[in-house]
Amino acid sequence: MQDGAYGAGIRIGQSGSLVTYSYRDPNPVHSLNIYRNMSEFVRGFAASDAELTGFIISTISETEPLVSPAQQGMIADANWFSGYGYDDAVTERKQILNATKYEL
Repeated sequence: MQDGAYGAGIRIGQSGSLVTYSYRDPNPVHSLNIYRNMSEFVRGFAASDAELTGFIISTISETEPLVSPAQQGMIADANWFSGYGYDDAVTERKQILNATKYEL
């Protein structure tokens, strides 16, 4: 909780969709300004000397969470219906592990 908001986040889907959100945001105008400036932040970050290793590790951790057998079944169903297979997962993992700031 920061400045009274209960939460905020960003999601980028396998299809390339991008969603930002805030929950019970006390200052939506401020959040909209942040959303508008996200691309400039990414450009600045990519041009900086900042290290990507921590981001790569957290991204892998997020894409491969511990899940229950029931969740495994739901994920497998979603992947099958969307056409996302093992080869896609391997390709995606390699892309994450070898990401460069230029690609970002």
